Amino acid sequence: MPVATGAAIAAGKRRRVINLEADGSAMYSLQSLWTQARERLPVTTIILANGKYNILVGEYRAVGAAPGATAMSMLDLGNPAIDWVQLASGMGVEGGRATTLEQCADLMTSSFDRGDPFLIELVV
Repeated sequence: MPVATGAAIAAGKRRRVINLEADGSAMYSLQSLWTQARERLPVTTIILANGKYNILVGEYRAVGAAPGATAMSMLDLGNPAIDWVQLASGMGVEGGRATTLEQCADLMTSSFDRGDPFLIELVV
């Protein structure tokens, strides 16, 4: 999200920036949404929400580890569930949730007519 913020600033607000972000990594840079709202940057952020730190699950597999329930629970973002649309709203960014690619496409299309940031939580 910080890179998308920088790209929007560099483009001088002349082009919309599309940011694809996984939910786990987005937890580390949520404050970028506030900056986008404050600066009224044309960024569409699509959060790929699978509810876990999936990249770390892959790292377990890569080293041949068989983590137990406690280790796997530490990679779960679903307890409590993260509501990205509410988080975005709290940062001053409007958003919507999509559970299908068609819904995501509709939200993306509507975001292209905006001059300010928009977040799409795409549940995968």
